[in-house]
Amino acid sequence: MSQKKFDPKVWKNKNAVYVAIPNASGIYSTWDWNKKLKKYCKRTSGNKFYVVKRVNGRQLTRCFEKYVEAQKWKEEKSFSYDVLDENLTFNEVKERYLRKKESEVRVATQEYNYSKARHLKFFDPMPIKSITPKTVDAWLEFVKRPAYLATQHKTRVTYRHELSLLRQVLDYYGEYICDDTSYALPVKKRHNRDCIVDRQKWEMNKTKHRTKFLTQEQVFGFLNYLKETSSNSKLDEIAYVLGLFQLRTGTRIGEACAVDWKDLDLSNGSAFIHRNVVWSRKKGRKTFINNQTKTGDDRMVYFPQDLVQELKAWSLRSRRSKGLVFSENGFEPLKRRAVQYRYDRALKAIGAEWRGTHIMRHTFSTDFLEK
Repeated sequence: MSQKKFDPKVWKNKNAVYVAIPNASGIYSTWDWNKKLKKYCKRTSGNKFYVVKRVNGRQLTRCFEKYVEAQKWKEEKSFSYDVLDENLTFNEVKERYLRKKESEVRVATQEYNYSKARHLKFFDPMPIKSITPKTVDAWLEFVKRPAYLATQHKTRVTYRHELSLLRQVLDYYGEYICDDTSYALPVKKRHNRDCIVDRQKWEMNKTKHRTKFLTQEQVFGFLNYLKETSSNSKLDEIAYVLGLFQLRTGTRIGEACAVDWKDLDLSNGSAFIHRNVVWSRKKGRKTFINNQTKTGDDRMVYFPQDLVQELKAWSLRSRRSKGLVFSENGFEPLKRRAVQYRYDRALKAIGAEWRGTHIMRHTFSTDFLEK
């Protein structure tokens, strides 16, 4: 019985669907639901191809950016995991888990997982069934040594994220691979406490994060500084309008930098947020715009007249009403570091304790709740 032809206008209760490519068995193209157009649109950047194959009776899946890479992986007969499950090392299970997650999470999350996995090399050669709570204790002692900490960033106060990834890998083994029904997860509650490197700094950071926002006076000073320096360069000019946009809408920096002029309705002061910039943070990967927000949920945001007027003025100055709003040429997203530098410079000038771009979202949320 032949399958129904894919109709992009039919909602399938999924933000993304995989459509079979003719004459390419097991390779699918990825289509994302566009709420504004009310149809599925073929993904043009990021992981565009989804591949399914069976090796030694197991179904394996991976996502690829290029069709050639997808085809090559699909045709590979050998696989590094064709060993008996009871003899699997931690490294083999970890790699299998990370590959499985590639088809389920965003590119930035994939890269985050791989960066945290570097700290789990202690377990790599061990048979995974031999890992016990005492083995986890030994790992924590290893990564908390002064010699190891010297290789880390000076802000390192805990290994909680690494411990979370370790727990996920072991959970995956216990649920999908291990046949022993009595298998007990070796990560215990006490490890959440033991993974803290500097408890005093950790407690201080917790306290600081409870009040991570700018006061009204600081917001005024921040915007005033950006406005005063906006004549220095085109990037400085964009930074002012972008900062105002974030503070008035509460959008994440990636969402704001992905806004197109066609997403704006300046007659009623609204913007349709449905995309997100994924910046190049890994060698070999280019910056691209993902057709989804960070959470996968599209939304409409509304903003006051001061932002409407600034956007109209920016459109006149840039002589543009098409393409990306916050861009030098309308096609390429701003570089993350360029925005970060200008925000940090302004925050430092007003004596604010916090730095970075996400502080704008925190500030909007706090102001919204107070009102």
